[in-house]
Amino acid sequence: MSSEPFANERFGLPSWQAKAENMIARLVVKPVIWAAAFIAEALHEWAPAPFEKISPYPLWRRGLDVLLRAAVPIPGSVSCSRVKIRGVTAEHYTPHGAAAATVLYFHGGGFVIGSPSSHRLLATALVRESGAAVLSLDYRMPPQIPFTQIVDDGLAVYRQLLADGADPKSIVFAGDSAGGYLTVATAQAVNAAGLPSPAGLVALAPALDLRTGLAPTEWPSTEHLIPRLWIYNIVSRIVAPLGPAALTSPTDRDLAGLPPTLVQVSADEVLYPHAVRLAEALADAGVPVKLQVWDGVMHVFQLAGSLVPESRQALANIAEFIWSATGAPPVEKSAQAKTHSHA
Repeated sequence: MSSEPFANERFGLPSWQAKAENMIARLVVKPVIWAAAFIAEALHEWAPAPFEKISPYPLWRRGLDVLLRAAVPIPGSVSCSRVKIRGVTAEHYTPHGAAAATVLYFHGGGFVIGSPSSHRLLATALVRESGAAVLSLDYRMPPQIPFTQIVDDGLAVYRQLLADGADPKSIVFAGDSAGGYLTVATAQAVNAAGLPSPAGLVALAPALDLRTGLAPTEWPSTEHLIPRLWIYNIVSRIVAPLGPAALTSPTDRDLAGLPPTLVQVSADEVLYPHAVRLAEALADAGVPVKLQVWDGVMHVFQLAGSLVPESRQALANIAEFIWSATGAPPVEKSAQAKTHSHA
């Protein structure tokens, strides 16, 4: 346990919208993820040598990206452009009018799937809630690159933002699940490179200690989204072969000097201990940290954007954190009301 205190907020029972989100995740999304993991495991057993080339994850990722890009519209109150920064593609979401802060966002997806398109509801709702611009990175993932290079794209984009004259104190790193890992690990890489630190970090249900994917730990029955086979496959096939160092959690590395951090998680998900451990480790390192926990919601429930009350509350809390960390002016209450009524 942490020897240093940190702010810890707990939120109540889930709304009917959150319960509906849980059901969709459990009955629709989770079986599809399990099937992809099963196929990947079978391919590895039948043809281990070319596994990296025939893994279904990249193909599924491309197909899902095309589908979601067409299915998830950009709200009229948000502008979107596709940009390329040092070879890294990103979707740049901006509010109408000047943005006083920028969120460098790392999407989740288990390090092998996901894209800016899969996180549009979250990203655009955050723009409307906070008034900040969101730069959602389409970073490279295994098998395109080794897992040990997973922070390279985020670090390269941050370097370019600084080279273009961006104030690091106006930039916040944020990400969910695997992207939560990247949020912390990229901030550590920034410090190691001697670059100025961003203003803050936001980690949503971060997947940090990959060694737990190999351990015979009990899987919580309340985990609505992530099948155990999915985590085991990714860790055992993509990360573990690179050696013990690749499996090391960011919480085992130096956290001193990281900026203020907001951590959000569901108490019911398998990654809940990761979030608690991150908050404890940051507090021990002298980093200001706040842990916010919701009961009865799914992994990364914030993906629903403005559609679910718990997601709206979480995004409002992230917006407040951005304003506090960067000094950006808060969005007017009337504008927030319009956002919620429009959703």
